[in-house]
Amino acid sequence: MFSCPIQIRLCDLDPFNHVNNGSQCHLLDYGRTQYFEHVFGMKINWLTFDLIVVHIEIDFKKPIRIHDKIVCETDVYELGNSSIKMLQRLVNADTNEIMTVCHVVLVTFDREKNVSKPIPQEYRDKWSDYEKPKIKNIIFDFGGVLIDWNPHYLIDEFDDHSREIQILFDIICSRTWNNNLDIGYSFPKACQELKDMFPKYEHVVQAMIDRWDEMLGKQYQKTVDLIYKLKSKGYKIYGLSNWCQDTIHYAFEKFSFFKDFDGILVSGFEKIAKPNPKFYKLLLDKYDLKANESLFIDDRIENIEGANKVGISTILFDDENTIEKKVSLLID
Repeated sequence: MFSCPIQIRLCDLDPFNHVNNGSQCHLLDYGRTQYFEHVFGMKINWLTFDLIVVHIEIDFKKPIRIHDKIVCETDVYELGNSSIKMLQRLVNADTNEIMTVCHVVLVTFDREKNVSKPIPQEYRDKWSDYEKPKIKNIIFDFGGVLIDWNPHYLIDEFDDHSREIQILFDIICSRTWNNNLDIGYSFPKACQELKDMFPKYEHVVQAMIDRWDEMLGKQYQKTVDLIYKLKSKGYKIYGLSNWCQDTIHYAFEKFSFFKDFDGILVSGFEKIAKPNPKFYKLLLDKYDLKANESLFIDDRIENIEGANKVGISTILFDDENTIEKKVSLLID
């Protein structure tokens, strides 16, 4: 990941002595220009250069003050046909706190025809030389990448539309309830708590216990096929999943491809989950992997950011039909 120091000026401050949001946009823009000039090895005329910003999202996490020592970190995490996706962070160099996070999409643009154009091979080669070490290990998330898991496959069978059961279903489907299970909270205990809260619907909770495996849908066949193509080329395959320790065995029993993984970490057993950087480091340490030789695939952006923090290359999964192409752009 490229990093450059940022100079904060008095004119960047707002009435609260924080660097104002508009100025932070300029600081991130400066970081991008420094990144491209570093990677391309030349001064760039931005009035004629064929890269333009088409989308930007900024999360201002913590206030930046004038005496903070700030660096801008910039990384390309996905190359498309004509698009480049970048992750940028403004980081306090003294405390390592992430102050601002920015996701940027740029496209290569034909200024004469006024349309986007494919990324020139010359540019791809530059990024390959700078960004891509020799990838040896591919790390997969499970749910949403390899397999389809959805509690509605079971709970939609219950046609009771009362307010009470909707509250129960909202809890079962909520991020909070599942996150607690992902970091080791007992599934039987959590279900008993639901029975105590909703005694009228104890049979619904019991059905979830007895028929949990019915929440598992199909495997994403094209992603699974990719695993075996990668293994045939000598890549090591690992799994890093947020999953309850009491229910992961259903997935392992239903989907035979898991037995061909070179290593797996499940959050429920480790009592730590993505996007905590320590969880990724735990995988690296357990299997003696190097971050810059590893590629992580996940369908949640916060988990992608967690992997980036420890130096792992990433792909944000959104479609099994395009994942092979995205991987090939980074490893071939």
